[in-house]
Amino acid sequence: MTHNEENAGTAPTSADTAKIRLTILSENTVHRHGLLAEHGWAVWIESPGTKILFDTGQGFVLRHNAKRLEIDLLSADHLVLSHGHFDHTGGLASLLADGCTATIHAHPDVWRPKYADHKGHPRRSIGVTREWTKSPPKYTAVTEPASLDGTFRLTGQIPRNRDFETVEESFLAGEDVIVHDEMLDDLAMFFDTCNGLVVLTGCSHAGIINTLETVRKLVPGRPIDTVIGGMHLRAADEDRLSRTLSALWQYDVRRVIPAHCTGRRASLALSDAWGDRCVPCSVGDCFEFVPAE
Repeated sequence: MTHNEENAGTAPTSADTAKIRLTILSENTVHRHGLLAEHGWAVWIESPGTKILFDTGQGFVLRHNAKRLEIDLLSADHLVLSHGHFDHTGGLASLLADGCTATIHAHPDVWRPKYADHKGHPRRSIGVTREWTKSPPKYTAVTEPASLDGTFRLTGQIPRNRDFETVEESFLAGEDVIVHDEMLDDLAMFFDTCNGLVVLTGCSHAGIINTLETVRKLVPGRPIDTVIGGMHLRAADEDRLSRTLSALWQYDVRRVIPAHCTGRRASLALSDAWGDRCVPCSVGDCFEFVPAE
């Protein structure tokens, strides 16, 4: 894996054409002139034959950052939604209004109404804008593991096998009856490289270890080279954080790139444990991988 921050947004050379390139379009932090940050997550993925947008952030910075980085969002072949919260789906409405024709891949529960009910704050909607979700264009429901083009794969609904990885009680869902949201729509993307598997997450509401366990079962025998994305450990207690770090070591994850909702304390713990193999991530950063042969 190479991490290219300074050259993000420049046209790829012939030497880059065989690589898979991930560019961060929406994230909570930014360190480059002319780009904008928000509480959100969106990643642009380019390979020799496919262009994918993984999540859309809140939608306030997506188009601006894409333009600054010379990325044509309307050229996307696929649009993957990791789950149905506003900070991952908020840019979808504007993309569709702009004429995006990419196939949308998401679990059916993405379209359910979703709410947050945090103590001391009024209940609020945190789901997808509802005006157009009844008939999203080129929508493919993803409940089982699926392949986009033979290179990029989706976990589908992730089994919950680790008892310490639970979904926050403050997340609610429903139509007429409001119930606890088990976040069954949470999914991840993964692909193989010459150094092993790369796992791209949204928020890991199903649990980052449950997610990696699912990937390993789908691709047995392959090492996990890199995990990048949100791990939703910002509210994790010491027991969960300790067990998560231990399990990551057991899976022999070579690099971790915590982002978005991972949380400062968890990111620091990952940095302490992985050293320079824990790589920071912010808007405009690019990560390149050589595909497996």
